[in-house]
Amino acid sequence: MGFNRSMFCSSDQSGGLLMSTRKAGLSKSRIAAFEQCAKRLWLSTHRPDLKEEDPAASVRFATGNEVGRIARDFSTGGILVDAQPDLAASLAQTRQLLADGHCAPIYEATFQHDGILIQADVFPVTAFETDSGVLLKECFGSS
Repeated sequence: MGFNRSMFCSSDQSGGLLMSTRKAGLSKSRIAAFEQCAKRLWLSTHRPDLKEEDPAASVRFATGNEVGRIARDFSTGGILVDAQPDLAASLAQTRQLLADGHCAPIYEATFQHDGILIQADVFPVTAFETDSGVLLKECFGSS
């Protein structure tokens, strides 16, 4: 079997190696883990069973959620992408909103490319229509 970047080894309870095809994509959390300590990133990716609970993590997540809510307050009129049941649903909903020509902001828009996943607190859709390449009209209905 050939190696590809979506594979990694982990050990089972007997110490033997297991091959997994779970993708270990790139995220802001993974970048932060690497900046703190490369071994921390490796362990969180390959040995999540060794993770120790961080009581301050829930506070950081709550703060991040509050920042997202405040960002939505500054950019009203958008639609919130729901991450339920999982991020695949968020990707599909974001893709559909853009395909449908949704022009208002998209909150928690989710994008993935080549193993990199991002979620934007506010994705400001600014679509323009051109008339003869000279006049620009915003998508929001103004002429």
